[in-house]
Amino acid sequence: MITLKGGQIPWHENLTVGEIMNKMVEDTPILIVRVNDTIVKRKQWDTFKIPDGSKVDVYYAVAGG
Repeated sequence: MITLKGGQIPWHENLTVGEIMNKMVEDTPILIVRVNDTIVKRKQWDTFKIPDGSKVDVYYAVAGG
């Protein structure tokens, strides 16, 4: 299992950031994905493998005024 947005989701061998991001339906652009203490750049999403037991944080663009 991994932790994503405060919930638990199943882990499997070779799970990538890209696979998780493709399953998420979000209207807000994602700026940063962090796996444990590692920032994963967008160009790495399809190759960055998430270890079992990881915490994945997703940070979104927020505009204010």
